Amino acid sequence: MRISRYLDKKYRPSAGRILVNAFKSKLYKILGTEEEIYEVLLASLDSKHIVIARSDDGEIVGVGAYQYKGKFSLDITLSTMIEVYGVFRGIYKMFLLLNYFPTKRDSEALYVDAIAVADNYRGQGIGKLILAELEKIAIENDLKYITLDVIKENDKAKKLYEQIGFVEVKYEQLDSNVSNKLGFIGYYHMSKSR
Repeated sequence: MRISRYLDKKYRPSAGRILVNAFKSKLYKILGTEEEIYEVLLASLDSKHIVIARSDDGEIVGVGAYQYKGKFSLDITLSTMIEVYGVFRGIYKMFLLLNYFPTKRDSEALYVDAIAVADNYRGQGIGKLILAELEKIAIENDLKYITLDVIKENDKAKKLYEQIGFVEVKYEQLDSNVSNKLGFIGYYHMSKSR
């Protein structure tokens, strides 16, 4: 297994598909169909803020997206939204993204936007390898801790994060309107000091 800190152009489609597969059930109410989600992600991935895991034969099997100090793994622009959805739908969906997904994070932290592993590679420790690489990035950039959010319904992921030293900082219960839009009832904010 090889871990890389940069998403080469040739791997973008595979990385995009892995992310869509992992998060489509959480994003479809805001971003629409699987293909629309894929188009938005593919156009918006910042290659410099992605960690990928590749199998020995070079296949992308895991993706980690992160942000710190105002540098994001996704740069979703209004022009991308309009290109994918048209003018009115694009503006509306951009409004939803800005309304429901925070963009300001603690400047002392590396925030994990997403970790996704291909279905047939789950349970092999790839998520842990990606998180270890993200921790190295946090150390190299003199960040005090790593943070992430995990939805309440994802007990398996929460247990994984706890096993490697993340602790629950707070639980955020969503109101029913937001919950209906996002497809989950709340999330845990978790942190790990380095």
